Amino acid sequence: ARALAESLKQNTTLGTLNLEGVFGVANIYIPSSSKLSIILDENIMDRDLIAQFIAVLDVRAVTELRLRDMAYEDVIKRAQLDGRILVTCNTDYLSEHGMARNGILVLWGRLGNKRFVRLTKKERRIVVPGLFQTHRLKMEEVRNYNLVRFAILSGNDLNDFKWEIRPPTDEELTRYFLKYVEKEGALPSPMPQDAQRRRLKEGRL
Repeated sequence: ARALAESLKQNTTLGTLNLEGVFGVANIYIPSSSKLSIILDENIMDRDLIAQFIAVLDVRAVTELRLRDMAYEDVIKRAQLDGRILVTCNTDYLSEHGMARNGILVLWGRLGNKRFVRLTKKERRIVVPGLFQTHRLKMEEVRNYNLVRFAILSGNDLNDFKWEIRPPTDEELTRYFLKYVEKEGALPSPMPQDAQRRRLKEGRL
């Protein structure tokens, strides 16, 4: 453990996190001058992998902060209070995006024929660091401009995958909002689709 900590310390100085030989992940370049503050929900990565990022990323987990099973509003408020991006694979947070002032990144997509939410811990230990490696600047934009974004995973296998960060479409916002309220048993009276999309974009739903 001491040797690993020393290695991470050296890599932080160089701005590079070397996970190869630990999880089979290639070097990840992250500027050492600025840590990206993140809250990860409990379904993204396990604590062992999160620990490897602490030296170069300011990462906290929902479970670590005792926020598991708390209301989405409470998790968002804690992320806002700490100035952190909320990184999650739970689309229900899209229904709360109007109150977010910290940025939300929803991980989605597929690897082969398996959805991201169904990936094993081993698979996530490879693809999630790939997101930090290739889209650091876009993640900083999510933080700096309080954006709500999808990170979409695609590819055939662990040797052939990529991430795309983009805003959710109006259709996606509507679909996931309806899914959320149906699950909560509080589906409101029907609203004209155009009005519903407009209110979703304004953060009033």
